[in-house]
Amino acid sequence: MPIIEVHNANKMFDHVTALDQISCTIEAGEVVGLLGPNGSGKTTLIRLLCAYFPPTSGSVCVAGYDTRVAPLEVRRRVGYALEGVVLYPDLTVSDFLSFVKTVKNASRQQLAAVVSQCGLEGWLQRRIGTLSKGYRQRVVLAQALLADPPVLILDEPTTGMDPEMAVKIRGLIKALAGARTVLLSTHSLAEASLVCQRVVVLYQGRLLAQGTPQDLFPIQTSAATLEDVFLRLAASQSLHSP
Repeated sequence: MPIIEVHNANKMFDHVTALDQISCTIEAGEVVGLLGPNGSGKTTLIRLLCAYFPPTSGSVCVAGYDTRVAPLEVRRRVGYALEGVVLYPDLTVSDFLSFVKTVKNASRQQLAAVVSQCGLEGWLQRRIGTLSKGYRQRVVLAQALLADPPVLILDEPTTGMDPEMAVKIRGLIKALAGARTVLLSTHSLAEASLVCQRVVVLYQGRLLAQGTPQDLFPIQTSAATLEDVFLRLAASQSLHSP
C-alpha cells in the first residue's frame, strides 16, 4: 500500500493553475526526490501533502488519510523541515526543541535521539539567533524528526551547511530509508542522485518525468551535464515556455 497517493491533483489560485493533473504514488520507506525549477509547483505539492490546503480537484492521501477529510490526522504523520524557516531567535535550542516535544507529545528518549542525529549535543544552550544558518537548519531538521513521523518532507535540507555536515545529513537521510518515507525537495539534480532512490520531476505545474536517477540522469559527470539532461526532459515533453 503506497503511503502517499496523489491522483489527478489540480490546484488553482484565482485563475492561475499551480498544479495540473498531478498523479504519483510513493511507497512506504522510499526516499524520493522532488525536483523542478522555481515556479514548477514543488511548494504547492508539498503544501497539499501537509494538508495546508486542499486540492481544487483530485485527491491527496497520506498514510491512508484523505487531506480533505482528515487534515489533522495527516499533519500528525508528517514531519516538515522547511528551508529558510524563521525560528524563535531568543529561545535556546533546548527550549525550542522541548516546546516542539510538548506540542508533538514526543518522549524524552525521542528528543535525545534527534539531538544526537542532528549533531546538536554541544549547542543546546545556545540561543537560536546566534547560530549559523547551517546550525539553524539542523534545528529545523530535528523538530521535523521529533515524534517519529512516518513521512518526512525535507525542503533543501543541506542549504547553508558546510560540506562535512552536508555529507552527514545526506547519510542520515539515506539511513532513514525503510524506516520512514522521505520526500526531498531540491533544485539540485546532483544531490537527488546522491540520496534518492527515485525522483519526481515537475515543470510548469505538470509532472514531467519520474523514475530512478540512473534512468533519468544517466550521465552524472557534472552539474552542468545534469542540468542539460533536465532541459532535454523538458524538451521531450514539449513543455518549454513560449
